Amino acid sequence: MNRAVILLPMAALLGGSTKLFTDQVGVKHGFIREEQGGRSFYHQDSYYWKIAPELGCNCWFPLHEADRDAIALAVQPGSQRGWSLLPHESYYDDPAYGYVKDGVFTPFMRHRIPAAQATTAGEVLVPMAPGDALFFTNYTWHRSEPNRTGTTRAFYAIAYQRQ
Repeated sequence: MNRAVILLPMAALLGGSTKLFTDQVGVKHGFIREEQGGRSFYHQDSYYWKIAPELGCNCWFPLHEADRDAIALAVQPGSQRGWSLLPHESYYDDPAYGYVKDGVFTPFMRHRIPAAQATTAGEVLVPMAPGDALFFTNYTWHRSEPNRTGTTRAFYAIAYQRQ
């Protein structure tokens, strides 16, 4: 992925000069059978990143077909209005994702909009193909489906901020 290709759309969306904030590759393994396995719950990226809402924008690219059974993102339209960052609750994935250091497994702690506040009513699930891109703000509520395909799927996510 040539990051320079994304720079112009990000600058247009953010209304000024931008710079890379972070990027990541996510993998959702096909062998996981737990229903939560690889699912992410509604969250706002600024809860993790602490970027003022009007200063950041994300772009999500599936590296494989993404639909209801295969890692698709869902967004809550209009959830960024008012630039309100909600308190999030913490949880661990099932099965736990994490890292091993010096032979000790440490699970990643994840964060989500409290389940009592999060609703899928009105959400838009966005089926995508490799090469598609979904842009959204750091305050947009978004989540992802688990991988139910039996084959490993991946995505690339990149975030920019206004300088």
